[in-house]
Amino acid sequence: MAALKMPGMSPQARAFIERLKGEAITVPSADNILQYRLETRASYVPTVKRAIEKYDLEVEDININGTPCLQVGSSNWSAHDGLCILYCYGGGMIEGSPYEDLIITTGLAHHLSARVVSVDYRLAPEHPYPAAQQDVGSVYPALLDRYGASRLALAGESSGGNLALALMVQLRDQKIELPCCAALFSPWVDLSSQGDSHQFNDDRDPTLNTAWVNAAARLYAPNQALEDPAISPL
Repeated sequence: MAALKMPGMSPQARAFIERLKGEAITVPSADNILQYRLETRASYVPTVKRAIEKYDLEVEDININGTPCLQVGSSNWSAHDGLCILYCYGGGMIEGSPYEDLIITTGLAHHLSARVVSVDYRLAPEHPYPAAQQDVGSVYPALLDRYGASRLALAGESSGGNLALALMVQLRDQKIELPCCAALFSPWVDLSSQGDSHQFNDDRDPTLNTAWVNAAARLYAPNQALEDPAISPL
């Protein structure tokens, strides 16, 4: 694996990456996906618990237009003028949940004094494209009606960044009001194997490689053209 030259990285982060380099990356498949999800979730439990304990937050399961969501609320959040963030979690569209991404959404809620609504969208391969997009798309109008565009933001991490950007494209095309702002964290917005990011980061990223990404893309969108803008909103 190529050496990472990041002079601003803390010693703790460097040690963490070095430890990850020694771990094999499991390539997901339809045969191992259930076990893969269980193992991944288990690895997140200690970190999620620390995140919840660190901040003074309310975490509750809610349902919006038939879609389950996890709502994280800051104690400073204002029902009158507080910001609401519609959040899409990461995991390649094949694993993950709002629970695992509490390591991100708790920080967003706390530091922005915001309410974060994380969509528990359906996963592939049981529910391939466009199921995840449909779930996110069903939640947005309800939040838009409740808070208005000026109080509604959008965020997504990794594959969640794909869903967030795809939602904005859909909103634009349907002439539905866009959120006041959006933040995409390391978004996976080009699912084709020809993307520059795929080529540059292979053997550099300690948690993913090209084989993993390509497998996830095919589980998410089987028999689909991955260059389709609805699938690769870049």
